[in-house]
Amino acid sequence: LAALEKDLRRLTELMRQIGPNTRDGGPCHEAGVLALKLGRERQGLNYLAAALRRPGDHRATHAALAEYFRARGQFDLA
Repeated sequence: LAALEKDLRRLTELMRQIGPNTRDGGPCHEAGVLALKLGRERQGLNYLAAALRRPGDHRATHAALAEYFRARGQFDLA
């Protein structure tokens, strides 16, 4: 329960940091991974997509998306 509460607090904190003018994809990536971990699939996928729209290295975001789709048997999307 404590770990879940910690993840929810962190996700809330990240959501406050992310704005339309935020150029850093790191918070979007982290929020996406956390949201997926918490079972918030749509929110997680939206944040990961937002991370990809920002400049920077997207290997970790692509890996997170690949793992998500692989776990669901959607190998063509992975």
